Amino acid sequence: MSLPALRSPHSARRGQASTLLLIAIIAVAVYFIVRSQFPRPVPMEPLPSVDTVAGWHNVVVPIVDADLAGKWVVIDCWATWCPPCRAEMPRLAEFAPELAERGVVLIGVTSEAAADAATVVEYVDSVEAFDWPVAYGGQGVFDDLGVKMIPSLHLFAPDGQQLWNGHEVSGLRDAIAKHVGEHVE
Repeated sequence: MSLPALRSPHSARRGQASTLLLIAIIAVAVYFIVRSQFPRPVPMEPLPSVDTVAGWHNVVVPIVDADLAGKWVVIDCWATWCPPCRAEMPRLAEFAPELAERGVVLIGVTSEAAADAATVVEYVDSVEAFDWPVAYGGQGVFDDLGVKMIPSLHLFAPDGQQLWNGHEVSGLRDAIAKHVGEHVE
């Protein structure tokens, strides 16, 4: 008959420490998963001026602030060099007709300079159904919105107040359903 092996106090403490570390890791993961499911408070920046951008693509006449006054507006801040932006663009192109049906003006803004306009135009023209106005040289818009990460989508009410911002078209869909509802102009 053999006696059961006794664990040393050090191995018992190591086991407890490992268990506590695992619990802490799981708790942090759960925190971030739950946090991502709830909207964060949105700073209430007003609709920024688009009069300062360097240029436009997909328009006959450049858009000015007066064109956006009194309208529902979505601004998509993005860049040609941004893989997540490129991944969201087809989803936004799919959603754009619904925005138009609801009377929502969609504009894209990239901080890429006028010197990079050819790159912007080439990318925009390569994405099927990417037919909404796109501003380049829009760093001022990024700054006014406090954009730190792209893609960054922003929904503005007709009074110019920002109601929602986020990084995915799915969140924009939910915000449009909540704030714009079935409104059609």
